[in-house]
Amino acid sequence: MGGALVVYESMFGNTRAVAEAVATGMARVAPGDAVDVIEVGTAPALAAVDADLLVIGAPTHAFGLSRPTTRSDAAARTGTGVLSTTIGVREWLEHAGAPAALPADGATPARRGLPAAVFDTRVLRRNLPGHAADAIARRLRQLGLSLVTEPATFTVDGYTGPLLPGELDRARAWGEYLATLLRALPLLPEDAGATGARGRTETPGTGRSAPRTGRPASGTGPSAPGSPR
Repeated sequence: MGGALVVYESMFGNTRAVAEAVATGMARVAPGDAVDVIEVGTAPALAAVDADLLVIGAPTHAFGLSRPTTRSDAAARTGTGVLSTTIGVREWLEHAGAPAALPADGATPARRGLPAAVFDTRVLRRNLPGHAADAIARRLRQLGLSLVTEPATFTVDGYTGPLLPGELDRARAWGEYLATLLRALPLLPEDAGATGARGRTETPGTGRSAPRTGRPASGTGPSAPGSPR
């Protein structure tokens, strides 16, 4: 592995904690390679990402990615500040970079074929459609990036967290898994960028083939609207 960049959006620190745990797991497998973790508001433009793997994580708001209104609502409802105060992953992907890095036309080209993985944080609820990780995955496919595995989800307790017990361990294990996948990329199908998957993969620590790596148990759903983490 030549290096990875983990870009996260976080309201109350839970998604940041997952991002850092994922980076720790990746570094365990490839201790000599750089794994950088950066908040989305200070991330480089997508076209300028210089890494072999891009990992993106965000909290689920209103069945998807946050908007300026949901981030403002999060700060107002809790009376505390939030970590991601400038832009969220939605805006970063819409413009392929932070506003200060944009050209006059407001967009920069993505690195087509760049390997990527995505995750989100959310409250454990049943039968609620949509969540941030799938929204990120859809946008990355549109931009031509190649997803190396299915989106992962990490669960928080309530509106502001904390993460449920064991979730950081899962995040570290997922990071180890990503580093292992990245090393095997030349052996994986070349059409993954078009399909958003590189075949069926094994869930970390189980040895079983699973199409939804990192998802909660069957029958659970995404967070309720405006559930920032």
